[in-house]
Amino acid sequence: MKYHYIIKPSEVVIDSKLSFNTYSTEITQRVQWLCSHYLKKIFDAGWEILYQDPQDKRLWELIYYDKRMWGYAVLKYITKKEANIKYRVEKILPDEIIINSDINIVRDENTMYKVVRRIFCLTNNYLKKIFDAGWEILYQDPQDKRFWEKTYYNGKENLMLRCLTEEEAKSKYVVETIKSDETIIDSDSSNILGRKNAHRIHCLTVNYLENIAKNGWGALYKDPKDNRFWELTYPKSEMQGGGPPLLKNIDISMVLLKYGKDKI
Repeated sequence: MKYHYIIKPSEVVIDSKLSFNTYSTEITQRVQWLCSHYLKKIFDAGWEILYQDPQDKRLWELIYYDKRMWGYAVLKYITKKEANIKYRVEKILPDEIIINSDINIVRDENTMYKVVRRIFCLTNNYLKKIFDAGWEILYQDPQDKRFWEKTYYNGKENLMLRCLTEEEAKSKYVVETIKSDETIIDSDSSNILGRKNAHRIHCLTVNYLENIAKNGWGALYKDPKDNRFWELTYPKSEMQGGGPPLLKNIDISMVLLKYGKDKI
């Protein structure tokens, strides 16, 4: 543990912003470490996240300076009363069927951010995640059991939450499981099925395959149906974002060699 990173009793703010448009990399690293390894996450509102110090139980809120990207931020102390007012979920009304942040619909940027924040609050703290398909995620309301789909569109500029019928949800959010004669699923762009396979790999690794171990960028999975092992790798990891994923069947000898016998 990086003890010099731990929050001192006298501290009330840890700000990565030194002056206008000037930020501290060292303070940013400290904030990131505190939020990832030390503080307990209480409530996630997207670019505003509430944490609690496990030692003195004080509450801290992380606020990103740029709402369009997660980077430089300020971590500051917040009272319990302030937290109870600011960090709460505005639940979905029975007659609501769509919550859309499109600025052409809400008309102004301030309202757009309020709608986006509400969607984050609902999906991160209240709705139950059912299926993760990457840009589209299926949730269920724990109260009325309605299904809700979170979708990014227009190049991830807009965020929408819309109600789906049970029939729509079941027909759209299904995993194309691995066939017995398949040994590789390649999403390389040179492959005509590249984009479709990238989506399929995501759905398989997040919703169906059993995660066994991590290995840097990649990971080891097991198919619960036939117990075959599958390794996720990024052969072109030098590309931005890690490049296209590759899911390949590997035998037990390779699992032993790369991951150890405790993974079998």
